[in-house]
Amino acid sequence: MLFSDFTVNRKNDANDALPKGWSFQPKGGLLIRNFSPGAPKGGYKDACAVSWDGQMFEAKNQLGGVYTGRLE
Repeated sequence: MLFSDFTVNRKNDANDALPKGWSFQPKGGLLIRNFSPGAPKGGYKDACAVSWDGQMFEAKNQLGGVYTGRLE
């Protein structure tokens, strides 16, 4: 889940111990960053394309995995 305070998947201490966050990109879309043990410097970066109506996004991570999300 993406939250309005730019955090991701809020759990107890999840963003303190292993920060996760998202941001808007200058050329459109979102960037989701996930820091976890073994992550490359700067964390994992997932580039997201937002649908024309702003209700969904499709993301592709650095390892080629694809996932989607929708507004609830």
